[in-house]
Amino acid sequence: MPKIGLDNGSDPNESLVVDALAQHSRRWRSIYLWIDLESLQCFSGAQGNIPLLEDLCIIAEGQPGTGVDVFATAPRLKSVIFEGEAIHMPHFPWEQLEHFRYITGGMQSCLHAPLALMGRMRHDRAPKFTLSVHVEDMDIFMEVPPLVADVHHFSLELLGMHSRFLSPLLLGIIFTALTLPRLHKLTTDRDWESPVPVWDNTHFLPFAARSSLHDNLAELEVHFGMSDAELLECLAVLPMLTSLIISDCGGTEHHAVVTDNLLRRLTRTDDPSTYLVPRLTFFSVTSILTYTNDVYWSFLTSRVLRDGWPVEWFLGFLGKPFQACIWWLARLPPKREISGEFLSRVASLLGANIVGFQAGQDQAEPRLVKTSLDPDSP
Repeated sequence: MPKIGLDNGSDPNESLVVDALAQHSRRWRSIYLWIDLESLQCFSGAQGNIPLLEDLCIIAEGQPGTGVDVFATAPRLKSVIFEGEAIHMPHFPWEQLEHFRYITGGMQSCLHAPLALMGRMRHDRAPKFTLSVHVEDMDIFMEVPPLVADVHHFSLELLGMHSRFLSPLLLGIIFTALTLPRLHKLTTDRDWESPVPVWDNTHFLPFAARSSLHDNLAELEVHFGMSDAELLECLAVLPMLTSLIISDCGGTEHHAVVTDNLLRRLTRTDDPSTYLVPRLTFFSVTSILTYTNDVYWSFLTSRVLRDGWPVEWFLGFLGKPFQACIWWLARLPPKREISGEFLSRVASLLGANIVGFQAGQDQAEPRLVKTSLDPDSP
């Protein structure tokens, strides 16, 4: 991806360089701009002349000049990342975008403007909207009006140092404002080097009801601090889930959501009313390994075996086997490690090709050493 940084005219050769680049705009497929928005006027030669551009990233400061919409006509543009003030954003062809990521920029940013961008995306593109929030920069006292949007995937990322009391407040503001009736996937992620954001069920559950998530949501990924009881309360209203990705809190906090209690409630039984998310086919945990191996084994085998035979034989469908992943954190509680005997038992299922399984150190940690037991992995 070509990367261009401009410093608002401080370099007398800036316009010459940009003019030279703009002459090749018909060849651009992806471009990264670190720029003062007034300098976008320097790209006027590329306006209406970027037929191949698919990916665009703008890290912006300042306010845009007038009368220049360099990227408003870009017939193949699918993915845009923008960092800066939303009210100063240049025009994009929203009706064709498949992914838009907004990164808050500047002190006292308000949530209303970036959330409103979600409403510009068209549902027939199955769009993904990612909101990356520097928590300490947000004005949490500014009113955020209700918004209905047709995004299929909403990803929320909380960044930077912040109080554990601030993150649930911000999460509550967002969930209170949004109604997403076509939501298929919800992701909540965090800056893994900062304090763990705290989940907020008080506002999530009404959001889930308004958005009819019990009918539509198929994938859930949560990397915020929450208890197993809170997660179970969420899963009780999400019966259509096929994919669940969750994580404990490691380091000095040692807060577990992946517990025996959770695994027992996910263990399939003959009575569908006694277990949650019956359609689950992918389950990934980042864990401090506070659950017991036998309880996890009971959960896993209940999802792939029935009376000792693969579930697929009873249900009569073809497809990938049940997928499970265990990633452990480097700072585990004392005397906790994954059991070699447990891995041997899993290997017996792998040999029959009725489960896919991966285990290893948490992927987000440095010096990752992954142990893969997935028969399809290289």
